[in-house]
Amino acid sequence: MGASAALCDCAPNTPMLPWLMLDHGGLSILIHPNTTNPKRDHLVDPIWIGRALAAHGEVLREEDEAKRPRR
Repeated sequence: MGASAALCDCAPNTPMLPWLMLDHGGLSILIHPNTTNPKRDHLVDPIWIGRALAAHGEVLREEDEAKRPRR
């Protein structure tokens, strides 16, 4: 099974979400926030459109070093 990613800085009321819901064509789409905790973003706080698939949480970090504020 293949995968791809697209980044969209979308407002909650964007017309893209209803379009994806109606026209996903059987694809599984994972929509998630982008916080400093990629593991939580993908495993705890996502929205699935279509059939939910298993997420490989073991490869995701609890906190993204690149996004952590510098001291």
